[in-house]
Amino acid sequence: MSDKIYLTDGQVEKILYAIDSLDAKERQIVEEMLDRIRKDGIYETELERELGKLRSEYLISDIDFKNIEEAIFRNE
Repeated sequence: MSDKIYLTDGQVEKILYAIDSLDAKERQIVEEMLDRIRKDGIYETELERELGKLRSEYLISDIDFKNIEEAIFRNE
């Protein structure tokens, strides 16, 4: 299994800034997810599963799903 992904506070802010398509509720949900990644780290498969769950529950859009994933992997 690959290494865990960890984010710094600055990376979280940069990701949230880059994803301007989120409304207030979506932004809060994504912030909570990014904060968990910052604190505990996450494996790529877990990230895909978590984003997929948010998408399947209509908490984020397809575009947001793709933008979040791209922003996280650009920051590695």
